[in-house]
Amino acid sequence: MQSFGVLSLLLCIGCMFVLFRGYYRVGEALFGASMLCMLISLGISLVEIRMSVQALDMHLVDLEKSGA
Repeated sequence: MQSFGVLSLLLCIGCMFVLFRGYYRVGEALFGASMLCMLISLGISLVEIRMSVQALDMHLVDLEKSGA
């Protein structure tokens, strides 16, 4: 998740640089790739959050069963 987030930011920086240089098609492509990486990062983050919540729920059930 973090790797895709960092890659998204790097592509965004690259996008700004090439747009500044006047390469609009390349800038559009880099921006699109940046948005795709951010979407993947957010999707993975959502999956990780759901997994964490499930793990916490399982742990709480175990604690309740053990009487702690």
